[in-house]
Amino acid sequence: MKTSPAGIDLIKQFEGCKLTAYTCPAGIWTIGWGSTLDVQPGMTITQEEADRRLANSLTRYETAVSNTITREMTQPQFDACVSLTYNIGPRNFSRSTVANKFNAGELQGAADAFLLWSKANGTVLPGLIRRRKAERELHSALISRLVPEWADVPFVSVSSGKRRATRLWEGDGAALLTRVVKGAQGPLVDLADRDG
Repeated sequence: MKTSPAGIDLIKQFEGCKLTAYTCPAGIWTIGWGSTLDVQPGMTITQEEADRRLANSLTRYETAVSNTITREMTQPQFDACVSLTYNIGPRNFSRSTVANKFNAGELQGAADAFLLWSKANGTVLPGLIRRRKAERELHSALISRLVPEWADVPFVSVSSGKRRATRLWEGDGAALLTRVVKGAQGPLVDLADRDG
């Protein structure tokens, strides 16, 4: 799976682009779109080099997410995890509550766990809080709010109390569409809005 343009935009939005080396709040020398590889004090690069560094870095972070996550992911879930990994590093992501909860099938718990990563050197940073909230929101996004009743896709139903969740696999199974209905019919409800 590759990061979508929306995922790349999210990373760019929060990383920003600086063409002269600087130290980030964690004290790490950084340049371009948050690149930390082979950065030296006083170093300068062009915009083209910054863009190339981002493209090259994404492959590393996409691979880290793919190697850590053992379940099917939606594109928004993947993008959110790549953004997190870009910021905290592959090793931290592989041991994170986000990854552990997602692999255990606890999607809401995984989404909520993004918020745990809001500190740099022990200090809570407002910028990291904003980024984690954006990643959490992206991770929790439903692919589609409406699935036509006539949708011709295979599905598996899972009963849960008074509600029935139906998981619909589209195409090659890469996109997971979820809807929650009361009984056999009813309004579509965001899973994040479930009341238990």
